[in-house]
Amino acid sequence: MRGDELVRMVPWKDGKANEALAADYSVIRDWLGAESGKPLTVDQHEQFARGFEKYLATGKAPSIELQDAFARFKRWLVGVYKDLARLNVEISPEVRGVF
Repeated sequence: MRGDELVRMVPWKDGKANEALAADYSVIRDWLGAESGKPLTVDQHEQFARGFEKYLATGKAPSIELQDAFARFKRWLVGVYKDLARLNVEISPEVRGVF
């Protein structure tokens, strides 16, 4: 899923996303180096995708209820990639908080 597709899924009220989602989107755009008012580039979409894959591949679930699912996904993804360094992306603590 591309970042702009993800944004279209955001629950909007009176034309505005809730403050937490808007703040998360701002963190992501900053991390991607996106210019204000401009759409994301293909490279920025790819960086977002690789970053999300790397986040999921850590196996660190955001809640106890998701620990088993994250652990299974990590095993699968590591098997696919073998070497996570090939994703060639670093995730800031702020972006990790958004994912």
